[in-house]
Amino acid sequence: MAIEIIEARISGRSCRVPSIVVGERRVVTVGGFLKIASVYDGDWLVEDPVESPEAFVRVIHAEGLGADLFTFSQRLPETKPRHDFPFEMENLAVVSLNSYSQWWDGLPQESRKNVRRSAKKGVLVQVAPLDARFIEGVREIYNETPFRQGRRFPHHGKGFNELKDDLSSFLDHSEFIGAYLGDELVGFIKVVHMHRVSSLLHIVSKLQHEDKRPTNALLAKTVEICAERKQQFLVYGNYTYGRKENSSLTEFKRRNGFEKMLIPKYTVPLNRKGALAVRLGLHRGVVGLLPGCCIDLALKWRAALYRWQANRARPTLQQAEQPDAA
Repeated sequence: MAIEIIEARISGRSCRVPSIVVGERRVVTVGGFLKIASVYDGDWLVEDPVESPEAFVRVIHAEGLGADLFTFSQRLPETKPRHDFPFEMENLAVVSLNSYSQWWDGLPQESRKNVRRSAKKGVLVQVAPLDARFIEGVREIYNETPFRQGRRFPHHGKGFNELKDDLSSFLDHSEFIGAYLGDELVGFIKVVHMHRVSSLLHIVSKLQHEDKRPTNALLAKTVEICAERKQQFLVYGNYTYGRKENSSLTEFKRRNGFEKMLIPKYTVPLNRKGALAVRLGLHRGVVGLLPGCCIDLALKWRAALYRWQANRARPTLQQAEQPDAA
């Protein structure tokens, strides 16, 4: 078994990373000063990607992958630690799918009103095929703005073929739900169905149609579909990020019926450097180390910088869109 350099998607961008195969799983290493190994796309595989972590650690050591740490998480509904490795409790935003009606009845009145408002304003939500029309619609959504939620949007400017490759992952166990205003795709969700758990991989809507609440309607349809499939949980990323306990995204999730659930996330040191990093908490990254007030300040500065860059670029874009004078 040899180390192989592969092209991988990391945080929406393509990059070349070293990898090995352990059983049926591909393990990749990413990072600069602190190199972290994990199962590639492990969060989106149907079955638990790491049944025997001891076997992964042995192979990673034997093959010399160059990682300092090996990380993996348990899967819902297992919330109690079952491995003898260092771990921390990772938070997830989760809807427990007893029934669609129970989820709907538990929503705040404003959230239910937003879903109804979307329908009244002409937004139709339905399962969509991954065809050329849908991909072009997604490209229009992605190209609406280079910045979202106060940071640079990694999918902005991608071409048709690159987007097709991105969206084609896990097609055997995923679905696309589109929000349409007439023939225009104004928002979409990609939901990946795993064993007992469904998880949102993409959820984006056009900002110009935000008043029609397409995202609320998309979430309602997704909950309905997952409940019909008899899934136990629907996951929408983390409930909170780092030490930032309050954010507009967390509030949006709460208002749409998502609650915080904790699962063990293991961080296994593979050498002395990795052991020291775990002891000092360096594996959590900058966001995991800074207090919430510092994160808030940094995010505000970043958002202000991106707004300035967007406003500066807008006149140039408008000039480029104007037809040449006769």
